[in-house]
Amino acid sequence: MMTVAGSALVAELAPPGMLGRATSLIGLAVGISEAIFLPVGLWLLEVFGLATVAWSATAFGVLGLLAAARLPDVHPAPARPSDPSALGRRAMIVLLAGPFLVMVAVSLPYGAAASFLSPALDSIVSGSGAVVAGVGLGLLGVGVIVGRTFAGLVSDRRGPGALVWPGLAFSALGMAGIAGLLTLSANPWWFIAPTVVFGLGFGAVQNEALVGSFERMPRSRLGTASASWNISFDAGTGLGSVVMGAVAGFGYVVLFMVAAGIVLVVGGPAAVGARRTRPARDLTVLHRDDKVGS
Repeated sequence: MMTVAGSALVAELAPPGMLGRATSLIGLAVGISEAIFLPVGLWLLEVFGLATVAWSATAFGVLGLLAAARLPDVHPAPARPSDPSALGRRAMIVLLAGPFLVMVAVSLPYGAAASFLSPALDSIVSGSGAVVAGVGLGLLGVGVIVGRTFAGLVSDRRGPGALVWPGLAFSALGMAGIAGLLTLSANPWWFIAPTVVFGLGFGAVQNEALVGSFERMPRSRLGTASASWNISFDAGTGLGSVVMGAVAGFGYVVLFMVAAGIVLVVGGPAAVGARRTRPARDLTVLHRDDKVGS
């Protein structure tokens, strides 16, 4: 509920022409929180026990409630006859299909990397896989933050969808790079490079898909757009762990090559529908503001 409502709220509050940067702040907040408090939480668990971790999490929840009290009142916008929502459920599915499939195409390899990078590296140097994989996945998160932030800036300047293709290319290159290094049985620390490359592409596609989902829906359906994006993220991550687990039986090289192929085979055609120029409604608002200012 928090992730869906939070994303929709950001889209509701974003000023005209700043939707890309506003949505990138979601990734920034989540990424920084995970990067800092995942290791801190594990340290608290080891040193002080589970009760301390639970009470600390409760304290953060209280801080969130206090911050939420400062939010402005937002009321649902009534649907208009010209809105896509008036066309029915099928029309909304068609409009959201492109961003949805693009997100599945990159979150599935992410789920595979999160689950199988450590055992894959252990197959090269026994005992070192978990350490290198932990560092690599942490830096992957940093790459996601950078990719989302950069995509948000570009989206506001050039229109949503400009970085869908580059993001997919980086994601596929990262997965292929991991497979290539596994083939060469390279030093585990070399795997950090393709992992970060994947993170950059993953972050860019995340932001582009979220902005694209919002742009396709009227204000009365921002919650639907947010739910669609979050479902695609979670579905792809889960499939990456479950489905790719079956592929792992053929070897980790095959697993990561298949992951790279999924990015291109699923994400490529979906990107055709995911990329679109800035909608006329935003331009109208911007022009109206310019006239008022002049």
